[in-house]
Amino acid sequence: MRLHSAVFALAVASCSQSASPEVTLAPSTTATTPTSSTTTVTPSTTETPETRSPNPDPTACPDDIREAAAMTADGQHLALIDGDFERALTFSSAAFRAGVDPNQFAEIIASGYPFLLTASPSEPVDCLIASGVVALTVRFTLDTGTEVDLAYRMIEEAGRYAIEAAGVLPPPEIDV
Repeated sequence: MRLHSAVFALAVASCSQSASPEVTLAPSTTATTPTSSTTTVTPSTTETPETRSPNPDPTACPDDIREAAAMTADGQHLALIDGDFERALTFSSAAFRAGVDPNQFAEIIASGYPFLLTASPSEPVDCLIASGVVALTVRFTLDTGTEVDLAYRMIEEAGRYAIEAAGVLPPPEIDV
């Protein structure tokens, strides 16, 4: 499976209509993830016509959307590095914030995304958009040299992109 297909599949699959966020754990198949499991955080969402475009097929993000989504991911990462979980939550969607307080968010990050608590270099490596949903992949390079790809699912909300879910991606398979 191609990386961008996996990212978009994660972003679309992580949409939930539940009343509160859920944390799902799946066994990891890679040594490149910083923990022994892959964590997907999923908030409740309500689709509105204002935030969803009619195009259901994923396409590459235009530069302005890619930059705006990357700014959201970077802003949250910087807040996490500072240990400011309340500020970090401001980069999440209203639906996510409604179901998670800063202490719960700190537990989610510490258990599934501990690499976000350090100033690891990062760069956006892929961005797709479909039906108003942005799937942004950011690659973090840990102190050990290990690269971790984190897929963010974002929606446009209040004039910015807000994080609805995130999950560590397995490394791409190499066809021989």
